Amino acid sequence: MAGFLLFFSAAMEPAEAHGSWLVQEFRNFSSYPRIQKAYDYYDKGDYPKALKLLKSAVKIDPNNVKAHSALAETCLKLKDLSCAKRQGKALNRLNPKSPAGNFVLARVANLEKDHAEVIRAAESALQLTGLTPVQRSQLVQLLLDNLIKTGNIDQAGRELLKLKQTQTDPDHLKAAYDRLIDFCFVENDIPKGLKWYQEYMQQFGPASERTLIYWSNLLVQHGDIKNAYQIIEILPSRGTVLTHKVNLLEKLGQYQKAADLLSANATSAEKSEMQYWKRLAILYDKAGHIDLEFKTLVQGIKTVKENAPLYHMAIEHLIKLKAYSRAILLLKAEINEVGTEASHMELVRLYEKENDYKNAIGELYPLWEHFKGTEAERLKLSHHLLYLLQKEKEWPLYLKVMLHELRSKKSQGEEKRDPRLPAELFQGHHLKEKSKALEAAYPFQGISENHRFELTIGLIQLEQRAHNEDRARSMLRELAREKTLNSEQLERLASLAYELAMYKEALLLAQRVIAQAPKSLQGRLIAGYCSQKLNEPKRAIGFLNGAAKIDPGIVTRGFQIGLGTLYMEIGEKQKALLQWKAALEQKFDPELALKTARFYYDQKETKEAHALLRRIAPTHFPRKKKAEFWSLKGLVADEMGDVKAAADAYRKSLSQWETAQTWAQLGYNYIRQGKKPSAIKAFQEAALLAPDNGSYRSSLAYLLWETGKPEEAAAAFREAILLEPDNIALYKGLGYAEMKTGNYPAATDTFKHVIDYYADDPAKKDPKTADEVYRIKQTINNINQRWHFDFAEVVRLDNSHFEPQPSLIPNSSYSGFGVLSGDYRVLQSLGPLNTDVSVYGRLLWTNKNRSLAIEKPLTQAGLGFSVKPLGNYDVHFSMERIFGLGSDTRDDVMFRASGSFNEGTYWHPGENAWMYYDLYLDAAYMIESGQHFLTSNLQWGRAYKVRDAWALVPYLTGGAVDSNGNTWIDAGIGVTLAIWGFEDRYHAHRLLTRITLEGRQQLAGSSPDKHTVRLKYEMRF
Repeated sequence: MAGFLLFFSAAMEPAEAHGSWLVQEFRNFSSYPRIQKAYDYYDKGDYPKALKLLKSAVKIDPNNVKAHSALAETCLKLKDLSCAKRQGKALNRLNPKSPAGNFVLARVANLEKDHAEVIRAAESALQLTGLTPVQRSQLVQLLLDNLIKTGNIDQAGRELLKLKQTQTDPDHLKAAYDRLIDFCFVENDIPKGLKWYQEYMQQFGPASERTLIYWSNLLVQHGDIKNAYQIIEILPSRGTVLTHKVNLLEKLGQYQKAADLLSANATSAEKSEMQYWKRLAILYDKAGHIDLEFKTLVQGIKTVKENAPLYHMAIEHLIKLKAYSRAILLLKAEINEVGTEASHMELVRLYEKENDYKNAIGELYPLWEHFKGTEAERLKLSHHLLYLLQKEKEWPLYLKVMLHELRSKKSQGEEKRDPRLPAELFQGHHLKEKSKALEAAYPFQGISENHRFELTIGLIQLEQRAHNEDRARSMLRELAREKTLNSEQLERLASLAYELAMYKEALLLAQRVIAQAPKSLQGRLIAGYCSQKLNEPKRAIGFLNGAAKIDPGIVTRGFQIGLGTLYMEIGEKQKALLQWKAALEQKFDPELALKTARFYYDQKETKEAHALLRRIAPTHFPRKKKAEFWSLKGLVADEMGDVKAAADAYRKSLSQWETAQTWAQLGYNYIRQGKKPSAIKAFQEAALLAPDNGSYRSSLAYLLWETGKPEEAAAAFREAILLEPDNIALYKGLGYAEMKTGNYPAATDTFKHVIDYYADDPAKKDPKTADEVYRIKQTINNINQRWHFDFAEVVRLDNSHFEPQPSLIPNSSYSGFGVLSGDYRVLQSLGPLNTDVSVYGRLLWTNKNRSLAIEKPLTQAGLGFSVKPLGNYDVHFSMERIFGLGSDTRDDVMFRASGSFNEGTYWHPGENAWMYYDLYLDAAYMIESGQHFLTSNLQWGRAYKVRDAWALVPYLTGGAVDSNGNTWIDAGIGVTLAIWGFEDRYHAHRLLTRITLEGRQQLAGSSPDKHTVRLKYEMRF
């Protein structure tokens, strides 16, 4: 080492210095002995002593370069980097043109891993002269290493080229190349690494096998498989290299080449290993040589003793080809050699692949029956066997294995298996026989509580499908009495009770679920559905809304539709509408839209119904639904006043599906259009389609009556009464129809039925009805009473001048007049308008000086006949022979037309007051005298009930008379006391007495009378 220091010191002298170190040391004689002694200690490895002496020498001679150089080397040996660094800096200061200081500093920085300082110091030193080849080589290597570590690959390359030009140690140069290649590969700079690799090959030839494998692995890590293979391709294919080559070729997808390489270079020892054949078979498989793969496996099975994995691969190969029968044969051959339980299980699996569950069960069942492993392993075997038995539908054996499994302690402890009976068990025939095995084990003693519950549930379902519902319900009730059931079990039990139509029990179970688990969605749903089935819609709504709060996700369209229906049932129609509208917003459903439109129509929201119907395209509706759509469309159009569009819609509905209701709707539409004949046809069709519906018959009857077909109307009324015997309105219609046909006895009997209906039940007789019944009694009077008698006496009370007024009796001045007449109806119901023909006679007289005595000379008599041609209208045409009985009268013949139109002139039993008017018009002509009479009179007032059948009638009156130019027009007021009498159960009052006080004032005309005051007394019977 002293020689090294001497060499180092000499190298560090300035270039211009000459002479030996001894001469220079002699000049510094005081430090020389110390330095020399330090060299000795250094050579012996006693660096602390050398350090001590050298520090002393430096202290004596601070400018001694050799002392500083030797001290730097000693500090480096002692790892005192700070000391070495100080010496390096001192050397740079003492001799800036010498590389010695930076040589030291570069080495110190390298030990401190200060890469930047190493690079700086090394580059500075290499720029100066005075370095030995060894020193220069060492600095270049330091520079290279630190450039590589800092990623300065290009600069490192340049320095490597410089090093290559020096006469450096080839091993050092090779190591530099090695480090540069390593760094490029590690940093994934593959192109530069390959470039330096090529130079390396040109400079030194192939690297060692270990180095090449290392570089190859680096390239593999960075995904460059191709170059990774090329690097080791030159190496002999044996051992690790062969394995690496095969792996790389496999990654390159060159499976055939890899297989060939492995097959050609494997040793005999390797070929005796199972792994070789397995690897080779896999490569052939990847290369797509299926036959070579299988041949390889077969050869391997023959070559290798422990060949079970190869058997498995060969079998898997055949399975991949779906050659299950060949795989089964191969596996049986293996079983003949080895016969392990695993191989038997594999054979079961192959039978399953072939869907040969029968043979699979044949292999597995003996294993299960004679199994001697742990209970957990046996359970696993049981699960597999149960699966096969279920596939083969071997239900007796299935139930045997299942019950055995559930009674095992392991099963009871873990309770992992779901013991629910498979769905296939409940299908097909012989369900009662299938249930016997479970019935025999019921109530499943020795089985865990949870499993016992599941088996009972399954048995109940089996009994249900076998139509043993009573047995199923009985077992369900027994199970429901268990108090240890959890909420999930209660949910399932409630659901099953619902399926068995045990709605009350299902509801109670659901309530137990809710009590245990208030947030149970299923519990609330079942409770809601059960409440719906039990006709408790309000309760059902509460449960269903509660379920929706728990999980808003259940609020599907179907849920909203059902909830809307429930709201409809309790009359909360707006809430129902909200649900249906929400469902329609999610998805427009024509059927729901039709239902909603119907709701709108029922709610009189016609515009909304119309708008919704416009969105519906009924194209995809079935015929019946199309008919419903068009029928509703017609109703809406009718409601909106578009009767023609409505009729068209009804006809479209009937073209799809004829219903009595739609025909009736069309009939009502025709009535609104005034097309009564068409309406009659529509109601006839409705009556044919619904022969039990009385309303269609009654509508038809009314139409026939209104169109002047009383005979047909009467027949229709009778048919309607047969269907609706309690509809009293039909009897009224029939009575009037019979009357119109002239069948008065039948009409009378029918009207009497109406009267009896109300008389026998006074509660039905409201004021309006009382008046109606009274008019019916009047009608009975009119059609049965043939004789009518009238008496009237009018007395004038005032003393005003009285000139002869137009009268049917020529007279002088008289104060009043009277009449007595008798009328006998000879014929009724002549012609379509029910014409009446009567004969009558009457006596007329006048009173003089307000006397009530009859003055014979002023008396006339008359005989005639009268025709009433307009049915219900009180219009008469008559011809009368007048006989003059008094001296001032004469015979004559009179033609006369008269009419009376009145309201309220009859008794109103159901009212306390009613309006009253009477308009009388009369035109008469006397043949012999040539005199005519035109008379009109109006009374208008209000009647007030005084007592039963008594009324006080104040009124206004006015009239006009003309007789051959002698005219007058007057008006006034009056009051009448009207008294009716002789009423019985079936007849109205036949006697009417009227006492009237009346005053009139002349308004115009030629009569000299200005006013009159009269007292009238009238009687009609």
